Amino acid sequence: MITEFPHYDKVEGWLYLKALHFTSFYVSLCLSDTDFNSLEIGVYNGKYLIGIENLTPSIGRVVAIDVFNNQELNIDQSGPGNKLEIFQANVREFCSNPSRVEIVCLDSFDIELSTLEMNAYGLISIDGGHTARHTFSDLELATRLMHPKGLVILDDILNQDWTGVVSGAVEYFSTDKSGRLVPFAIGFNKLFCCHFTRHKSLLQLFMDNKNYLMELSIDPFKLTNFAGHQILSLKDN
Repeated sequence: MITEFPHYDKVEGWLYLKALHFTSFYVSLCLSDTDFNSLEIGVYNGKYLIGIENLTPSIGRVVAIDVFNNQELNIDQSGPGNKLEIFQANVREFCSNPSRVEIVCLDSFDIELSTLEMNAYGLISIDGGHTARHTFSDLELATRLMHPKGLVILDDILNQDWTGVVSGAVEYFSTDKSGRLVPFAIGFNKLFCCHFTRHKSLLQLFMDNKNYLMELSIDPFKLTNFAGHQILSLKDN
């Protein structure tokens, strides 16, 4: 069952609807019997975070990390002008349980790991600082927080205006520092990543469900390679 997202046309931001549909499909296929928390680094006005919150089990916490009004920390000017008040209003209007959204007004470099649960986050979206250094650091953080069945989503992976993202990702996934996190799919401006022990089975699982994905107008077009890892190329069908 794929969740509907009525907020999509009402919340400002840069997001392909099919990225939300693929995320929802992943949850239904891989996390439907699992309790988990969710987290996003770089939420802007909440277009993706609200979708993630709608997919998170009722007992899960949802953490939103962003510099928000402290734009002097936004050194690369990615997603400029996001206001905390706008995000809070969108959360109140569109989240299934607004009170569980925890807002952390920080640069992700400054997050205290002790304030978050290790291995407990089924959905982690990375869309914060778009420098190579931020990307590498955020992937390191996600690796430590992700649930073994979880999905980590890196935004702007092939955006020519933010090449720090692909630079940081290639550096991270090309070394043994990536640990248990590996990419398995790319599409709709996002790189989708999973636990390394699930990589091969996930590729097979999504190919086995190709007809259902096609009904969502998502085409698992071909297998390709990213930083030494085999991944699915997802296209708009």
